[in-house]
Amino acid sequence: MYLALFERQARTAGIEETEWVPQLISLLRLDLAQIIIKKPEEKMQDYLNVKEVLLDRFKMKPETFRLKFTQHQRKPGALWREHVFELRNYLEGWLD
Repeated sequence: MYLALFERQARTAGIEETEWVPQLISLLRLDLAQIIIKKPEEKMQDYLNVKEVLLDRFKMKPETFRLKFTQHQRKPGALWREHVFELRNYLEGWLD
């Protein structure tokens, strides 16, 4: 969900997609940034590749997103829009 939030904020701020990787790296913990920096430079510049590397690091495969989507329940006291946001992110992760 962190990456979905990052993408939404980057679009809202008008950041060009070509600038997403440097922006994201500056926000990541050092150990995660080092994983990306170790990749070949041409792969490191591609946001979709970086996203795949991070999701792979956390084992977030489409099947994981499918399970989260189908089993997700609204937390007591949570706003409906928060619940919809979470479901939408799980669905997008499942379908990507």
